[in-house]
Amino acid sequence: MQHYATTFLFIHEVSHIFGCAHDLHQLRGRGKTPPYPWGVGSFLEGTNKRTLMAYRREGFERKIGYLSGPGVRDQAGDETGGEEENNVR
Repeated sequence: MQHYATTFLFIHEVSHIFGCAHDLHQLRGRGKTPPYPWGVGSFLEGTNKRTLMAYRREGFERKIGYLSGPGVRDQAGDETGGEEENNVR
């Protein structure tokens, strides 16, 4: 678990350098907006998963090693984002 936590943290922080932001739920709760409207992490509805940039929230405790993006699917085949949640753009 330590290896995954370190890897996820590194990717998360480097993604900030490239303009990726946290999820809209977290940003709006702090009165902020992302640098790019599409550059946010996502919660995979119907699952308990969230992408690397999304903060933990009730019902979405499991962080997966993916950035959000339309057409980007995790190992289970779940899409990690859409046009408005697209950190891979």
